[in-house]
Amino acid sequence: MRPVDRRTFLLATLAASGAFGLSACGGGGRARSGPVGEPRPGGSLVVQQTSEVKRGLNPLTTSDPTTMGIVSGTVYGKLAEFRTGPDVRSLEIVPDLAESWEIAPDGLTYTFHLRRDVRWHNIAPVNGRPFVADDVVATFEGLKQATGVHTWMIEPVTSITAADDHTVVFSLERPYGPLLEYFAYHFNMILPREGVEGQYDLETQAIGTGPFLLDSHTPDVEWVLKRNPDYFIPGRPTSTRSAARSSPTPRPSRPPCAAAVSTPASPAM
Repeated sequence: MRPVDRRTFLLATLAASGAFGLSACGGGGRARSGPVGEPRPGGSLVVQQTSEVKRGLNPLTTSDPTTMGIVSGTVYGKLAEFRTGPDVRSLEIVPDLAESWEIAPDGLTYTFHLRRDVRWHNIAPVNGRPFVADDVVATFEGLKQATGVHTWMIEPVTSITAADDHTVVFSLERPYGPLLEYFAYHFNMILPREGVEGQYDLETQAIGTGPFLLDSHTPDVEWVLKRNPDYFIPGRPTSTRSAARSSPTPRPSRPPCAAAVSTPASPAM
């Protein structure tokens, strides 16, 4: 049985994201007006987390929102993503690791065409190899077998197959309207097959395709991410370092906005 319906689930997700943003910026403050210019390379982004990771980093088994805040969209990518930005007025799903997709008229087949320019982080045992369809198959097969925490999101999926290195086909037993939205959800990160197969510990190590690599962790203090030099979007990320700092106990005053504690960026070359 599904824990929540689709509308409640999505509203809760958006509410949690909003709460995270408010906590990072102290619930509000002086807003900047006017254009801020183009991003410049360099500098650090520091984000205040409300707690430390309690249940490990494995996206297949954790439901910890702190884990999501540290590795989803930073270390790991997904097949699809929700579009963000100042001009967004409604829920819109855009490509991430998949560059396009088709849904059969009967709703029983979803075909994803993957980007061909993506590589995994250059960390053993994955060692910077290309991202391929077998990784997507391994991720969702692992999800179906691992736990009931997230399995309900793909419950009608009967098979996941790789038609070739850059094409993945999901077959369903019945039409399932929210499936594409669930592929964009924070916890449905794509993992390297080596991790799913147990060649390293997904609970303690995160190897992804995202713009940042997991660099270090000081318990109850911070998680430090560093720029991925091989990220598939040229010029991204602009910051060279990102830190998620833990705040396990309430503070009497609001925390500073993340932008206020960031290191000044270097001028673009």
